Amino acid sequence: MNIFKTNDEGRSMRELLNDNIEKTEKFIKDTGACLRKLSRLEQLADDLNRHAEAINDVTIFSRENEVIGACRFIIAARAPTLHQN
Repeated sequence: MNIFKTNDEGRSMRELLNDNIEKTEKFIKDTGACLRKLSRLEQLADDLNRHAEAINDVTIFSRENEVIGACRFIIAARAPTLHQN
């Protein structure tokens, strides 16, 4: 009598544990990839923010009379409806 048999299609406990280990390893690998991507995006945001004032070629005036410097390229990339040819 095998005490490690399960009711899951006759699969042994060892098979189920191996499947769970594989799923966990894949999850950890995917999580690591997401964290690396997030880190790269944060670095990109920091780089753009650091150089934002140096590359302002557009001035936006708000309703509250606030003056905002912007980059035409970033506006075109992030808000295509505002981009004029």
